[in-house]
Amino acid sequence: WQFTDQTKKFDFVIDSVKRSEEIIPVVLSWDGDPVNVKEYGTDTTRIPAHGDFQVVDITVIQQPEQYIRLQFSDPIMASQNLDGIISLKSGGSLKFEVKSNEVKAFPQNRLSGAQTIQVASGIKNAMGFKMKASYSNELSFRDVLPEVRLIGKGVILPESDGLIFPFEAVNLSAVDVTILKIFENNVPQFLQVNQLNGDREIRRVGRPVLRKKVPLNVNPELDAGQWNAYSIDLAPLIAKEPGAIYQVELSFKKDYSLFHCDDETDEDPNLKSMDDQPLADNSWDDGNYYYYYDYYPAGYDWNERDNPCHISFYNRNRWVTRNVLASNLGIIAKGGSGEQLRIAVTDLRTTQPLPGVTVELYNYQQQKIGESKTDPNGFTRIDMKSKPWFLIARNGEELGYMRLDDGSSLSLSMFEVNGQRVQEGIKGFLYGERGVWRPGDTLFLNFILDDKMKSLPDDYPVVFELKNPQGQLVNRLVKTSGVDGFYNFTTTTPDDAPTGLWSAIVTVGPGRFHKTIRIETVKPNRLKLNLEYDQDILSFNTRKQDGTLTVKWLHGAVARNLKARVMVTLNSVWTSFENYKDYVFYDATQSFNPEEITLFDGKLDEKGQAKVKADLGMQQNAPGMLKASFMVRAFEEGGDFSTDFFSMDYAPYPVFVGLKLPKTGTWGNEFMTDSSYMVDIATVDEKGNPVSVPRLEVSVYKISWRWWWDVSYRNRGHYIQTNYQDLVMTYRTSTTNGRGEAHVMIEYPEWGRYLIQVKDPEGGHSSSQVFYVDWPDWVSRDNRQQPEGAKVMNFTLDKE
Repeated sequence: WQFTDQTKKFDFVIDSVKRSEEIIPVVLSWDGDPVNVKEYGTDTTRIPAHGDFQVVDITVIQQPEQYIRLQFSDPIMASQNLDGIISLKSGGSLKFEVKSNEVKAFPQNRLSGAQTIQVASGIKNAMGFKMKASYSNELSFRDVLPEVRLIGKGVILPESDGLIFPFEAVNLSAVDVTILKIFENNVPQFLQVNQLNGDREIRRVGRPVLRKKVPLNVNPELDAGQWNAYSIDLAPLIAKEPGAIYQVELSFKKDYSLFHCDDETDEDPNLKSMDDQPLADNSWDDGNYYYYYDYYPAGYDWNERDNPCHISFYNRNRWVTRNVLASNLGIIAKGGSGEQLRIAVTDLRTTQPLPGVTVELYNYQQQKIGESKTDPNGFTRIDMKSKPWFLIARNGEELGYMRLDDGSSLSLSMFEVNGQRVQEGIKGFLYGERGVWRPGDTLFLNFILDDKMKSLPDDYPVVFELKNPQGQLVNRLVKTSGVDGFYNFTTTTPDDAPTGLWSAIVTVGPGRFHKTIRIETVKPNRLKLNLEYDQDILSFNTRKQDGTLTVKWLHGAVARNLKARVMVTLNSVWTSFENYKDYVFYDATQSFNPEEITLFDGKLDEKGQAKVKADLGMQQNAPGMLKASFMVRAFEEGGDFSTDFFSMDYAPYPVFVGLKLPKTGTWGNEFMTDSSYMVDIATVDEKGNPVSVPRLEVSVYKISWRWWWDVSYRNRGHYIQTNYQDLVMTYRTSTTNGRGEAHVMIEYPEWGRYLIQVKDPEGGHSSSQVFYVDWPDWVSRDNRQQPEGAKVMNFTLDKE
């Protein structure tokens, strides 16, 4: 490795790699663990074989001058005339610079969009040998608009070695940094209308404390035409006040732009540099509600707002802002239906609990309503006299804040939060020894009382009430003592009790606990019914095979010549196979409604048997495997009947198609633009055995962010054909021994949600899966306006 003047950058040179008669792969791997850097990976470079003269790499350079860099496997003969040998398909002229095995091709006029470069086989290496074949490649000449964006998200910045503020920029030589300070004594007022990352009514609580130009072109080796990461250490720029919130704003002017413009014009010479402008003008000293500081530059023209060569492009809409709170306090607050708030405080740098931290609760009017200190485990509980709006945690000079209003709580939609609601500190559960009772039965019910807070005195009455389906009180019992919180309530129902859903209610002080009691007239089967098929899985291929229905009396006699009926209901189920657990064999675009089919309706023979074909049809709209739920009934001559239920898997297709998307990131299915991704395809029969399919259709659609909740139930399966017709690509592929692949690439500047569908046109089955596409290094899309989406909401009924 070679040391450079950049203290955080080192050049590694690999030499003495000998070329042989075959292609040699050279694998470079790196692991940052020894220097506490969570970065590792590999990169493979192929060394061409001896005598294999070819193009090995081609790169477009946009800044500071546009050119195409071609690298060959051998040094190039410098004396040859490359005009016509290296050319653009569009016909533009090129000038060349040859150095060893590298050729730089400079276009006469700046290129844009897609261009195809061609290298004729007549090009010679230093030994005079020519390439075996010509070469061509399509290049993208895309000058990225000047832009700045933030990295990550969040407000709290733990103190380690300085206060590092990271960001990314492209086609900019500098940015202007403006820091606005929200004073510590004004933070409660700020939190009345803002979250920690808010900026509403900012002039009421803060003032600018710094404006400074920060150059970005300190490293000449960086390609400013590509996205690059930068950082600013805020520690030397601001005098940190404990508990204050700092709003950091990054802006840029036309003078800072590196975007190529044919008609270069300078900015207004009367515009002051950022360092020359006052920190706060008179607008910060009046009561004007609105804050318009530098929103639009002088000479702004709305029609030119998207033109990077006009000053109108450089307005506040393109600037980025983030609030920063320098604090090491990590705070978690958990409230419930009671009057206590549980708080945990940890050190964000070490994740260790912090004891002795003072936690104060404030209401919306900024009045303190509670205070406590954390225990050795970093936990504390505070009794809430009224509803809190925010809390302040104090650990020495360090402060931390948290909004506590209902709208600031984390969504619990994706968590299992079912359970018994705590009523005034009391929990209870009522249960019985069975699920169904008959009229006249004795009900043995038990109630469990949990009073951890000891809010009830000893011998407190526990009241039990039993009500019939009409809401009439049938029985009332009172117990004042139990065994370890267990209370037994034994009651009976009359022989002529109405059937239906009865209610058992236990009242303990302010708490009421309910259980539904099902009273039914149950008539047992007198016939034994058995329907058997030779195979474990019913399928379209075996639909002509007979199953045998056998009916006997429970005492063993044959139930001859009785009427019988076999009904089956088909429902969609998730499809998976043992050796393909990572594959999706389900097509969410297909809408399948449950269907009831009569397989047999007739009389049994003298042996009490009947043949029943499982001809359930192909079911073309099935998204995958189906569950066949059978209901078998045999009718006695007197009119009574016996019923049996069972279910089997049904394969409506001879072949099932599965697909597996590559795992590319934390979320799973995140694809980057201009990159090709391989999608694995599997084709199997109903038992999971591999099957070769010579023709499969691959389709990729761009879909709406809200297709799954905005489209009604009835047309949910038709969104591709009707509401969402943005077909991006379609082609054919195949599988051999049940394995195949498809390739997907979405070109810049497209992004969003996409759906890939693979279909067997002959068998009929298809599978689909959603994936996400974004621009490189922007998976989180922190600064991009999110399209419409939905939040999951769970609803439960308070009664059955």
